[in-house]
Amino acid sequence: MLYLLMSFVFDELRFIKLILKTSYVSARNREELEKVGFTYEGLTLRAAISDGYSYDRACFAVLDIEWPSLKKGFEGWLQPENFDVQGKPKAPLNLKHLRAKPSL
Repeated sequence: MLYLLMSFVFDELRFIKLILKTSYVSARNREELEKVGFTYEGLTLRAAISDGYSYDRACFAVLDIEWPSLKKGFEGWLQPENFDVQGKPKAPLNLKHLRAKPSL
């Protein structure tokens, strides 16, 4: 699903950046975003209020210049031989190492 979103954003819409935000307290969400190539960009304090409690949001992003290598990683992982007969992946998806290091 995330591959389809990223493909649409970068290949069809030609955006230069995709930003996703998640609850800062959810370490699992933060780790999963990093595994698929997102880079942590910062924290927004008290970004949401629910039931009288405020929540901080962690911001993650992927740049268009990072997409080509991430796309190859996704497509390699999505190959049929990576899935068993029940449709479960044989290898975990981890694209952290494919992120391009943008120059400043």
